Amino acid sequence: MKHTKKRILSAIIAALMLMTAACSFSDSITTETTAVQTETEVNVTETEPDILESIGSYNFDNADFTVICQHTAERPNAAPEEETGDVFYDSVYRRDRSIEERYSVKIVYVQDTNRSNIKNLVTKGVQAQEDHYHIVLTCLSDGFNALAPGGMLTDLRAIEELNLNEAWWNQSMNHAMTFDNKQFVASGPISLSYYHSAFLTLVNLNMAKNYNINADDLYTAVLEGRWTLDMLETLSKDMYADLNNDGKADGDDQYGFALCDSSGNALFTGSGETMAKNSGHTIEMTMSGDRSITVLDRIHSLCATADVLKTEKLGNDSSGVSNKIALFKKGSILFEVSGINVVITYLRDMEDDYGVLPIPKWDDAQEEYYTLYNPWMPSGFGIPVSCSDTEFAGIISEALARLSYSTVQPALFEITLKEKATRDEKSKEMLNILFDTITVDLNAVFDFGGSSTLLREYAVAQSDKFVSSYEKYSKKIQKDIDKLIEQYNKLA
Repeated sequence: MKHTKKRILSAIIAALMLMTAACSFSDSITTETTAVQTETEVNVTETEPDILESIGSYNFDNADFTVICQHTAERPNAAPEEETGDVFYDSVYRRDRSIEERYSVKIVYVQDTNRSNIKNLVTKGVQAQEDHYHIVLTCLSDGFNALAPGGMLTDLRAIEELNLNEAWWNQSMNHAMTFDNKQFVASGPISLSYYHSAFLTLVNLNMAKNYNINADDLYTAVLEGRWTLDMLETLSKDMYADLNNDGKADGDDQYGFALCDSSGNALFTGSGETMAKNSGHTIEMTMSGDRSITVLDRIHSLCATADVLKTEKLGNDSSGVSNKIALFKKGSILFEVSGINVVITYLRDMEDDYGVLPIPKWDDAQEEYYTLYNPWMPSGFGIPVSCSDTEFAGIISEALARLSYSTVQPALFEITLKEKATRDEKSKEMLNILFDTITVDLNAVFDFGGSSTLLREYAVAQSDKFVSSYEKYSKKIQKDIDKLIEQYNKLA
């Protein structure tokens, strides 16, 4: 494709953009976290030119820009075809129209509800050397964890139009997924599901009030760094009640705390731990260190009590909604560790007041909260190696990421989440903490030798042994790591 372009550079704008990029790194954890900053009030007409102008002026003669993506109501990525009245989706619609007009392109979505179908379509397209897709948005697990080492993707670091070190790209993802200075996967606001990918702790404020737990005290504890595993256990202890008197824990009872299996990984990361460390050249498993075992044993003991509901075994209620969500909504669960997608999708009609908190720290000496990135949400970004015009792909992708950061993100934070879906001003502060500390764990993506699954099952007390089981897994773990490194070493 021939590009008609006129680059417009402004030192002042560039300086302002650098000032807005906020990335945080803590010595207490080996992965980097992205600091996502939001404004309480955002004027789209003022923000858009500032954040896009340094990209330059381009005219692509109404060319199609094709996005292949997993998309569902709970895992969104595609823009609607028209405005719907929903502030979040309308902001996405306007984002796409603005970029289409600015660069003379047509954004086309090829979407599927099944992540495996997306992975297979990209793979088949690359193998057939078909130049069908400019970018792909899908999961890290059962998606990019196969596409990246399989040679299906372009090295994003080689595309100069992408400014991956800026705030609209997740820096923890950059750190975790870069090998020998090659990066094939990124993440950030370019994917709508990025906003669904954070874990959090929900609290039913009506139930809390009934047990003399003050919401302001919880928020103050978070802001003062005192929201810890010990505090969670103390507040949820002795909450179980057999409400239907059938002598067994089921979906009709009351619990102090509820979680699913993947919440075990979230609690582990929240305690300042990582399962694997990527040095950029080698991968080191860190989940069997002394502190890691101490943390795991502590989480295991917390989850092994009758007060904690593990909902993977309990399944769904009669309406098809997870019992964990249904029980929380009707006031039978005090705390719940979930993905933020639960808030966005299921809790807008909840009658009880509720609040959102970060994942608890290990102790109050831990300097930061850490929010695990959910690799099963389709919020990864890549460019198929069969894409012949990576300059075009890079320019439009960078524009989409920037405009999502400046207009879509505030719409979600300030309106959809903070006004429609959450019930008080303090919860807004909690959400900022969540998105400021999104952390990617390499092993949550690749599950070397089944070790991530092993960890989470032990953490949530679905199994009773970890150390001995890990030792049995060790050869398979190392084999998977060696294979991954070998695959990356072969990539150009």
